[in-house]
Amino acid sequence: MKTKLTKIIFCLVAILLSSQISVFAFSDKTRGIRMGGSNLSTVGSENQTVIDKLVNNNVNEVYLWIKDAGGGRTSPAKLNSFIPLAKTAGLKVTLMYTVNQDPPFLSRHNNAHVYKCPEQGVSYIPRIITSNNFVNLLYPGYMDSVAHEIGNLVRNYSPDGICLDDLRYSHFVYSFDQWSCARAVSLGCDTAQVFSYFRTNYAYYATQSHFIDLYTTGEGGDPDVVKWVDMRKGVITEYIQAIHDTITAIKSGIQLSASYATDAGIDAQASHVHYGQDYALHSQYLDVINPYISSASQNISTLTAAAVTQGGANCQIISRILTGSDASTLTTNITNAVSNDSYGVVLEKYDNLTTAMWDALKISFAGLITGKKEIISEAFMLGQNYPNPFKFSTEITFHINKNGVVSLNVYDALGKKISVLVNQQMLPGTYKVSFDGKNLPNGVYFYQLETNDGVSAVKKMILQK
Repeated sequence: MKTKLTKIIFCLVAILLSSQISVFAFSDKTRGIRMGGSNLSTVGSENQTVIDKLVNNNVNEVYLWIKDAGGGRTSPAKLNSFIPLAKTAGLKVTLMYTVNQDPPFLSRHNNAHVYKCPEQGVSYIPRIITSNNFVNLLYPGYMDSVAHEIGNLVRNYSPDGICLDDLRYSHFVYSFDQWSCARAVSLGCDTAQVFSYFRTNYAYYATQSHFIDLYTTGEGGDPDVVKWVDMRKGVITEYIQAIHDTITAIKSGIQLSASYATDAGIDAQASHVHYGQDYALHSQYLDVINPYISSASQNISTLTAAAVTQGGANCQIISRILTGSDASTLTTNITNAVSNDSYGVVLEKYDNLTTAMWDALKISFAGLITGKKEIISEAFMLGQNYPNPFKFSTEITFHINKNGVVSLNVYDALGKKISVLVNQQMLPGTYKVSFDGKNLPNGVYFYQLETNDGVSAVKKMILQK
């Protein structure tokens, strides 16, 4: 029976290799980029130029700002022109909506501003803050307003996903308003006890962040501070559930994601206290969480690893990364972001990319397309180099199914061609070539196999001496 099964499998493989039907295996890794309304046009041909650039550089998803931190909305005319063309080109479209900042709403509801905790020697009563755009998440009607607007986006544009940006509290000193206090009291929190820390020593607990030390999910935490923080985490949960239910009632299959701040991955306690963001809790209701860094000095690899550990099994981690100031930094950020079981990356943002960075992006994203035209193709099969990682030299195997001109080139992480291994007319067969990297620095490299009929495949290899 085993021998018979082996023969059947061998015959199937042989049939597929000789068939004129190509079978491709595409990865579901996200290779995204964030874009604003200023990047779009009401003119279809102009949008098509942008879309072609994205596709040609191996981008497979665009995150479009629908509502930004300043409250600005992208015009329907631009969206109606861009989105259908993007989908026709095979791009996924996710609409980004900033939740906790909304100047137009605040202009209509002045009391919807956040309230700051009491300060030592200033006041026992929390004070309203009108100097920023932060909205009190518990202000009556605001959650319904957000869910309603997102529901209309789903109805009007049928996106592949909705991303909630800044669905969080901005700092633990906000928001100490009447609605938050009432909610906390209903959960058994002694709000006077919470306030007392800021009244007695504001600098110690607020400025020096020792309020975080009062919160812990284990033994020793102040129970009232724990209840206060859990109340805020619950508010974030309510928003996610309300938006999820709204979307689901309109159309199934739309991916719901949220951007989570740096501390949300690296320091869970600080994240809970500052932002009300909790991977373990909220990953139950989200399809994707996008952890992000806000400065080049922060480590996206460490953040991603922590996020994967804290998140639930059904919630993907797709890192949101800075483009950096040059092609090398961009490549490093992409490599680090996907080095710890991330489901992909989303770049921030389209406007910042130079020509050299686009070249580096194309190569890096190609390395994330696991199996692209490489498992079974009417033209060829490209194998993974061995060994990998390699110290000095490695071997690359490929199979050609028909006559033609074949090229096999090696590129560095910036997209610069550093070696031509093959460039000639070849007959059908299996070939093995060696690549010598003894004079090259350690790092990530890519090799690309191409035929004269336009079929190509790219794989990544790592030089580690």
